[in-house]
Amino acid sequence: MTTRMRTGLAAMALLAMTSMTSMIAGCGALPVGVAAPEALVAWSPRPDDRSARITAIQSSGERTYVGFSDGEMFSRASVGAGWAAFNQGELGCAQRPPGGPITTLAITEEMVFATYAGTPGAPGIWHSPLDRPCWAHETVTDDLLSLSISPFSSVELLALGEKTRWVAHQLTGEWDASGALPSLGFDGDVRAMATASGPLGAPRGWLGDGSGHIYYSDDVATTSAPDHITWHPVTPDPGFPQRPVIAISVPAERTQSIWITFFGLGADGLWRSDDGGVSWRNPHGGDLPDAAAADADAGAGADASAGAISRPAASFVGVSRIPDVGAAVVAALVPGPGGRMLVTSFWNAEGSDDWTRF
Repeated sequence: MTTRMRTGLAAMALLAMTSMTSMIAGCGALPVGVAAPEALVAWSPRPDDRSARITAIQSSGERTYVGFSDGEMFSRASVGAGWAAFNQGELGCAQRPPGGPITTLAITEEMVFATYAGTPGAPGIWHSPLDRPCWAHETVTDDLLSLSISPFSSVELLALGEKTRWVAHQLTGEWDASGALPSLGFDGDVRAMATASGPLGAPRGWLGDGSGHIYYSDDVATTSAPDHITWHPVTPDPGFPQRPVIAISVPAERTQSIWITFFGLGADGLWRSDDGGVSWRNPHGGDLPDAAAADADAGAGADASAGAISRPAASFVGVSRIPDVGAAVVAALVPGPGGRMLVTSFWNAEGSDDWTRF
């Protein structure tokens, strides 16, 4: 290799390094190895409405679903496969989900559920088979913040609405507005549930209540009798806010990673654990709104002392990890004109505390 060739290659390497450094610096000085915005754009499906933003992501490991702020939904069967619209069903599946933000996607063994907030009277819960869009509307009409599946019963679902909590004991059909969850064996104000893996890899159930307390149970694999379930509070408390829990989210491909969102838009409203709940951190930096601004926007809509959601108010909903990208998305709902719920989405690169608006 000649001296000129070596010099040229060195110059090209320096130019590439400089370009990469500039790109990272322009994205909030992200650490090496985490996702840049370009990776999110390349990963994401393309909605018809170019102003729409991702609000919810859910993966079963075999199929991934993505929901947007305008109600559009897409799915793909595997990594590298193309995205397909998942809103409109074939002949015989005439029901089409409403517009408005998709706040949660939940997957059971048989179907995918979507919850909505948006135009008054239109939002609610819809379900479809996993492999094809054939949507049916549940009987719940409410602005839904999250949907949880019981760690101890795959047919017991909890939907957290602006007006009340709704529980289905047989997956679909009748929803109980009293909010009773008999499969949990928990005497308290349950707001969110999830199944994850504990520090040693065994199944672990998670639960959040209306006062901001987080509990776990390692009885998921050993018992189905509620009287034999033991719930342990997370101790010492790492500093969770004393506000109602909105959602507990666990990615299918990383079940020791637990994300928790609390009511409101405070920078203390997002927490995560990457080791099955042994340690916790609050990635509070970046572009997330601070607590003072959130209180002003919300108009003190949450009565945290009573653990109640008294009326629609600005709040985070679920948080979703983006498969194969190394980033997460969190959506925030804010009441808008005419009673509509407007949405703002943020993304966070793993390894960074910075959140950036889409």
